[in-house]
Amino acid sequence: MWEVWKERNRRTFEGTVLNLDKVIHLVELSIWSSISVSKEGYIKLNFDESSIGNPSPIGIGGAFQDSDGDVLLSFAGPIGVATANSTELLAVLKGLEIFRDRYLGAIFLVEGDYFNVIRWCRKEQLVPWELRSPWLKILDISSSISVSFSHIYRETNGIADMLAKVVCRLLLFVLPMM
Repeated sequence: MWEVWKERNRRTFEGTVLNLDKVIHLVELSIWSSISVSKEGYIKLNFDESSIGNPSPIGIGGAFQDSDGDVLLSFAGPIGVATANSTELLAVLKGLEIFRDRYLGAIFLVEGDYFNVIRWCRKEQLVPWELRSPWLKILDISSSISVSFSHIYRETNGIADMLAKVVCRLLLFVLPMM
């Protein structure tokens, strides 16, 4: 839809018009470029968290997929009451621990829609002091495997989002918000 918006702006503000086939082609390219598929021989983890508030009862979820997009393993669980920053980081840590403990492969991609966490894992941004403990554990595990961290759009992180939301909704059913 971004391409449609850009075409509208071109017509309105620049007085230029692309033909319909070109606009459709650009829309298709933008859709397919946002779909995240891992490279041959890679294992990919998508992770996410879900909450009703911040802080509030939170669930995490993750899914490991092979290069064909088949789900090899998934996880979901409660974290307790915490902030989104800490639980997104804990979701990465849990996924890395599972990958290491089950040795799912040699090359590993970690993808999430929370840009700060990806930047922290890449060491591109300072980590808040209260999150240094899980972050240091992530770095420790990452040093022993070949791992790459990538930011993806929320729309391509559906399976991890769904797993985390299921846990969050169960928590609210069992532990209603006060």
